[in-house]
This record gives sequence, structure tokens and C-alpha cells, in this order.
Amino acid sequence: MEQIHVLASSLRSNAARDTLTRWFEDRRLPDDFVVRYDPSLSRTVAIAVACGLAIRKENQTISLSPNGVALARTIWSDAEVLRREKEFITRLPKKISQKSMRELLAGRY
Repeated sequence: MEQIHVLASSLRSNAARDTLTRWFEDRRLPDDFVVRYDPSLSRTVAIAVACGLAIRKENQTISLSPNGVALARTIWSDAEVLRREKEFITRLPKKISQKSMRELLAGRY
């Protein structure tokens, strides 16, 4: 869940998006990160799990179910829906490791 909060927090502003991008480009600054934990995001994930769009695994990681993947593809195919968010996501690494997120949350740079 922490990783989801990091990504969601980074979507809030251009500055937050730039900060996360810098992090993954190894251009980190000591005071770069302030992660906002939004209780509504946790509830949203719980609803997605209950609706069958996401799966919470035994190790507490979250992934999209086949129905969630289908919905994501539908959203991705419409160029006008969540345009800025999609542009930002394409700037991130294709795979974000648990280790890199732990380092980010621990404030390592």
C-alpha cells in the first residue's frame, strides 16, 4: 500500500511529479519527499478488491485482476481520459522494485 500512496501523492502536482521522476533518475535531493497518506486511497483500493478489479496477495501486495487490467486498458486507450497522469506514468521506470520504494520511504539518497 505504501507504494500506491507514493504514486498517488506524486500525482497531486507538477512539483510532486518532478520529484518522483528525479528520484528514479538518481537526481535525488535530501528534502525531496513528503508522502501524503490519504485514507480515501486505502478505501478505494479496498473497494477495487471487493469489486474484483484488484487482488490483495498474502504478502499484502496489490495487483490488478484480469478485470482490472481490462479496465486499465480501456482507460489507457482513451487519449483524453487522465491525460496528464498517463504522461507522468510513461516517465517512470517500467518496473519499480520494492527495494527502491523502501529506500524512497526511508529517505535514502
